[in-house]
Amino acid sequence: AVFSEETPSLILKYNYCRMCDGFPCISSCPTGALVSPPNGERIVIGKATIECKFCLRKKGEHCTICVDFCSKKFNALEFTQPDLPPSLVSERCTGCGECEYHCPAKPESAISITAI
Repeated sequence: AVFSEETPSLILKYNYCRMCDGFPCISSCPTGALVSPPNGERIVIGKATIECKFCLRKKGEHCTICVDFCSKKFNALEFTQPDLPPSLVSERCTGCGECEYHCPAKPESAISITAI
């Protein structure tokens, strides 16, 4: 993606969308580029993709960080098998990026968000 210095952007591995009540980013956007979805539908920025080869669980380490953070809001990530990477419940994922932001598998995160 190409970003302009004049255009705010969200780079999820550095910061995530907190899905604030009332979405003040939408009401404060001076250009109207950010809009609420029609009919009160929930905001979906993107979808998480799990890169199993980078996941610490795949490497034999105990880690539940992505699921722990996601379960506080959306419960879109879950463990279906012990000691394996999480599975995505796609219809619950908003693409907020909190899972990617907190993922300790660095420099390559085990989770990335694809914009929709």
